[in-house]
Amino acid sequence: MSRWTSYLSRAASFVSGYAGAAPLAPVLREYFRGFKQMGSTDRRVVSDLVYGYYRLGHACRTLPVEERLLRAYAVTAGVAASAAPLLAALRPEWAPLSSLPLPERLRALDIDPGAVFPWADRLSSLVDPSGLALSHLRQPSFFIRVRPGHEAEVRTALGGIAYDEVGPFGAEPGGGAPLPVGAALRLPAGTALQDLLPPDRAYVVQDLSSQAVGGFLSEALASLGPAPQVWDCCAASGGKSILLKDLRPNARLTVSDVRPSILHNLDKRFATAGIGYERSFVADLSVGLPTSSSYDLVLADVPCSGSGTWSRTPEQLYFFSAEKIDEYASLQRSILRNVVTAVRPGGFLLLVTCSVFRSENEDNVALVASSGFTLLRQRVLAGYNEGADTLFAALLHRELR
Repeated sequence: MSRWTSYLSRAASFVSGYAGAAPLAPVLREYFRGFKQMGSTDRRVVSDLVYGYYRLGHACRTLPVEERLLRAYAVTAGVAASAAPLLAALRPEWAPLSSLPLPERLRALDIDPGAVFPWADRLSSLVDPSGLALSHLRQPSFFIRVRPGHEAEVRTALGGIAYDEVGPFGAEPGGGAPLPVGAALRLPAGTALQDLLPPDRAYVVQDLSSQAVGGFLSEALASLGPAPQVWDCCAASGGKSILLKDLRPNARLTVSDVRPSILHNLDKRFATAGIGYERSFVADLSVGLPTSSSYDLVLADVPCSGSGTWSRTPEQLYFFSAEKIDEYASLQRSILRNVVTAVRPGGFLLLVTCSVFRSENEDNVALVASSGFTLLRQRVLAGYNEGADTLFAALLHRELR
């Protein structure tokens, strides 16, 4: 058996036994521990085969596993120099495809890009179905946000690592000065920046579209006093809370999440970042509101399908079924019905999802607007054009009584 055939066999064995119950990346790492004889190049080729298989999404689902692996590899890794030897050995007629643009590779291999992401009829109105589908076939970029005052430190730590400054991001509505929250940098995928400079103090690992939420935060904060009461009600990893505090250091912050472990990790991350908050609590906001407090600004980054992030987690695209869209939308509506009551009259609700589906986005905005809120602005943050995630954000103002 040639090493190229061995790579294909290993990848086929993995995908045949992987059911998607756990994230792909750690499961694949554990799989490689059983093959200690494999070097870094061996693992890279097998990884590229596996990730390509899932990047192809719902296209070519009826093909035999090894055939789908090769076809996906020719599409997704075909421009990489490492791809040419495997294709030359196992599919020599496909080797010339590596020099073609992605749409031409798809046509040559008879792959319908619309089948990769087959729910175009469920998308938010401002999402480009073709651009979104093609984005799943490319490895996304790695982004950081440099925190204010740390630009020189981060650039020194980067040394010879190539990077692009892709900011300014999140300019004021209608165009204006960039937000004073540091540069947005794109680094090569896989950059181990944490080995050179620990995260959160001088920079945060934050996708470009998540950084762009700062424009919405800034719009709300511009109408509030110097020390507004803010509640990040589904705080998760806390990246947007750090962004908020970089924008308005005196903001009086409350954080909550349904998972105690999240808040424990958040404590450690905020300590590193030098971020203080007034209160944290565990709450399942889908069943009730465990607080009588009211806030000037509620940031509701609600649980969602995560469909705007599937270029980073392509296994979720592969295993996704359409009925889950309505399940997430129902959960979001339960949360929003409760949290809107915590926005004081004259205050703001910032609704954020990392979903591309209309029922998780515009339909939720309509629900909030029917509860005494006025929509100020909504936008699809179309990261699929930038090698970034795609988010949806909407800023609503609670009407004065």
